[in-house]
Amino acid sequence: MGMISVRLHGVLNERVQQAGDRGRAGGELRLPFEGAVKVRDVLERLGVSDKDVHLVFVGRKRVKLDEELRDGDLLAVYPPMAGG
Repeated sequence: MGMISVRLHGVLNERVQQAGDRGRAGGELRLPFEGAVKVRDVLERLGVSDKDVHLVFVGRKRVKLDEELRDGDLLAVYPPMAGG
């Protein structure tokens, strides 16, 4: 079994907190997985629509939603942002 860490930013983090996720440790979700898992699978598991995602990083590398994750990966997910 593998384990990945997930950091959701902005409104994505707030939504998952409101949903009552209990797997948080220091602002990160730690998720166990078996077999092949992709970024899209993790988002689905957390109830995050890919329409709400703007940027995704594994470590420091920007990736697409079909990127396969490995044991120990840190996934960072950012929503679209507005500013002025």
